[in-house]
Amino acid sequence: MTEANQAISIKKYTYYFGLTYFGLAFCVGFISDFLSLKVDYLVAPTLIAAAMVPIDRFIKDFQRLPTKAESRSLIWGCIGMSCLVSLVQIAMLLLIIFFEGSFQETWYAIQDFFQKITAETFPIVALILFSAIVIMIGVSYGVFSFVFKVMGKTMLKQVEKKRALQKI
Repeated sequence: MTEANQAISIKKYTYYFGLTYFGLAFCVGFISDFLSLKVDYLVAPTLIAAAMVPIDRFIKDFQRLPTKAESRSLIWGCIGMSCLVSLVQIAMLLLIIFFEGSFQETWYAIQDFFQKITAETFPIVALILFSAIVIMIGVSYGVFSFVFKVMGKTMLKQVEKKRALQKI
């Protein structure tokens, strides 16, 4: 398999992740809203469940674990896709707020927040925001690494076991 084909196949698996993560996040959001639950503690399980789809498809397609380079590409692609899904969710939330009629109140609250940021407080706010982004990316990298390595080995054993049973 050439490098170009490999890049295309890795991109395909990040799309699997993106669609799965979007669907799971939508379902979790809908169910939590319906049952009035907090969703803060469901972010990591949603990421883990969504990450299992591309590694499962990869293992079924190639009958092996991804190489280090492929794994790195998968991890960074999934991180990028999760950021994209989060931006889509924020846009959808803003649309819901806009059509509910509370958009003006929300807009004033956002403006009030940004007006409180002065030249003295901007570096602190920027550092907090940057730290939050770095922590989010680090946690996501850890989650994806875990799923692609540990869960991938388990999935590969299952595929090999099925293949051995079919030969009998």
